[in-house]
Amino acid sequence: MTADAALLAIIVAFLLPLRLVSLGLSLASGRHGTSSRRVRRSCAALAVAAALLAVIFALPRDHVRECAAPIASVSSAGDDDGGFREELRLEVEQLKQQLARLESLWDSKSKAVDDKLDSLEEDNGRVMRAMALDVQSLINERENIKIQESLCSSYFGNSIKEMENEVQILKDGSRKMNSDISSVAKDTAEKVEVLHSAIEKILRY
Repeated sequence: MTADAALLAIIVAFLLPLRLVSLGLSLASGRHGTSSRRVRRSCAALAVAAALLAVIFALPRDHVRECAAPIASVSSAGDDDGGFREELRLEVEQLKQQLARLESLWDSKSKAVDDKLDSLEEDNGRVMRAMALDVQSLINERENIKIQESLCSSYFGNSIKEMENEVQILKDGSRKMNSDISSVAKDTAEKVEVLHSAIEKILRY
């Protein structure tokens, strides 16, 4: 056997274990479609390598270079697998980075919306408490007037009519206050609806 033939035999003997390792990894990976393709490719490569070993010892020196072409193709197949794995890994990393950016953007927008809602709830709470105090004050004042009216009815017959007029004025004021409260509550509800629509638009974008 010539030196070139011996060199080719050594190369083939070195590539055979590599293809066996690649075949084992393909069988252990668990992906049926990809494993089947790699198994067929590895079996074909092993068959070619075995045939080359047999042909190397049988062919003359002039045919040795012709046998080197299939060997180079077998080696390039392993390189293609490595390139595919690297490309897949890069795509996965890019998807992870995009997901992290989306989560960060969602957190920032959600925090801004929560802050606005909290501020609006605090404002509404203060307005409602102030209204409740005003209503209670009117009720207390009306009750006091009734008590005074009852006490003074026996002494100031002429002033009863004036007190009734004052009570009527207070009733009118109470109705006006209730109307104002309803108007303020309606305006507040409209503002809440507008803010809610704006928040939904922000979240959609």
